[in-house]
Amino acid sequence: MEAKEIGIIAVNPARPFPHIAASPRWERAIAIALALARTALCAYRAATQSIVHDEAFSFNLFLSHRWRDIYFNYDAANHVLFSLLAKLSMTLFGVSTWAIRLPSVIASFFLMLGVWRLLESCESRAVRWVAFAAIGLHPLMLDFSVAARGYGLALALFTWALVEVRMHAASPRAEVLAGVLLGCGCAANFTIGFPAVGLLAAVFLAGRGGDRLRRTLQVALPAAVVFCAVCGGALLAASLNNFYVGLPTLRSSLINLAISSITPLSDPACSVRTRRPNSSHSLWRPQSHCSWPRIPSGNGEVENLREPSPQSLWVWLRRG
Repeated sequence: MEAKEIGIIAVNPARPFPHIAASPRWERAIAIALALARTALCAYRAATQSIVHDEAFSFNLFLSHRWRDIYFNYDAANHVLFSLLAKLSMTLFGVSTWAIRLPSVIASFFLMLGVWRLLESCESRAVRWVAFAAIGLHPLMLDFSVAARGYGLALALFTWALVEVRMHAASPRAEVLAGVLLGCGCAANFTIGFPAVGLLAAVFLAGRGGDRLRRTLQVALPAAVVFCAVCGGALLAASLNNFYVGLPTLRSSLINLAISSITPLSDPACSVRTRRPNSSHSLWRPQSHCSWPRIPSGNGEVENLREPSPQSLWVWLRRG
C-alpha cells in the first residue's frame, strides 16, 4: 500500500481499503471484449451441450412444476434464486437446453467484468492478465458459466458485492448495495454463505473503532433481508434431511476439486440424440429404452440423457 493511501485511510478511518484505480481505457476495452467472447462461447455450449444429471434432477423436481413449488419446497438441488430466473426464462422462451441455462450465461459476462474490476487493484499488468485468463478459462468456471445451476450466478453476485465494498468503502449506499448483492448470491446458492461470512468478517476487522460494527451491519442486514425474502418459503419447508454434502471426507473433496480443475464436469458427447417424438410424449418421461430424462434441444431433436464422463477441455474443443 502506498504512503498516500495510508494517509487517506488515517484521515478517513471509515475507508479501510485502498482505492481501486481504474485501468487504462484500452486495457478495460480489451477485457470487456474478451468477456464478451467468453460469453459467446458459453452461449454456444449452452445451446449445443447435452443436459447433465444435476440439471435434469433439478428440472424434474422444481423447474417443471409451478412457481409456488419452487418457492415453498427445498432440496439442495433447488438453488432458489436461479430456479426462479430459470423458470422465468422457460416461461418467456419455452423449454429448451439454452433457455434453462440462459441465467448462467448472462451471469458469466458480469462475473468476468467483476473479476476484472477487482484485478484493477493489482499494480502488475502481467499478474492482472494472467489472473484474468486463469479464472476465465478454468474448467470449473466455464462449466458454472453454462450449467443450469446456481453456482455461476452466485459467484457473479458475490464478486460484485466484493467490488462494491472495495470501490466505495466510505459510502453507506454502496455498503447497502453490497449487502443486497451478497444476499442474492446466497439465495442463488447457499454455499456462498461461507465466503459471505468471510467478507463480513473482513469488513468488521478492517474497520476502525465503533464504526466497524456499523459498517458490518450495513452490509449484513440488507443481505439477511434479501436472502429471507427470496428463500424464506423454501427454508420454512426444509428439514435436516434436505441439507447434505456430495462427498464423505475432506480428502475425497480435495481430490475431486483437483480433478475437476483440469477436466470439465460435463461431456458434450455423452448423450444420444433421437428424432422428436409425437406431441403426446411427456417431456422428461423416460421411454422403455432410456432410463434417463429427455429434453428438447434447440434444433428440434430430443436428447436422451446419459451419465456424464470426465473429458479434457482440449478434447471438447477439438470435437467442436
